[in-house]
Amino acid sequence: MESAIYSNQGDEYQRLIALHWVVRLLYEDDLDWVQMEAIASPETQERILIEDIVVGYKDGHKLYIQAKKNQPNYREWSLSDLKDMLFNAKNQLKKAATGHVALYSQTPFGDLQKLREGVNLYESFSVFNANASGTVKKICD
Repeated sequence: MESAIYSNQGDEYQRLIALHWVVRLLYEDDLDWVQMEAIASPETQERILIEDIVVGYKDGHKLYIQAKKNQPNYREWSLSDLKDMLFNAKNQLKKAATGHVALYSQTPFGDLQKLREGVNLYESFSVFNANASGTVKKICD
């Protein structure tokens, strides 16, 4: 019974994020639609890998949102905790080159946040990989 309670809390968090995007849909002209628990792309019928919430824009690009309420005991997410989600995000972006992925959580992303901030300092990943500090590079290992 306890796992059902925690699952429901995560579902509520996901619904709140979807509601945020539905409200934006009402006021922002560039948004076209919002879908929860998306299974397949309406255009290609390909399976959607980051499916919690998908936001469609009028210009055709999409935002794929993964919503995780929190980690157990509210600890930071580690890269190993996010491994499957990051793998799915990478593959989703390969399928939809004009898409973007957003990860939502009430607990910090820890090493992923450090990595994101480190990569943003460089024009490309290869330049980052050649110049990043040992601490930041260690996150990638």
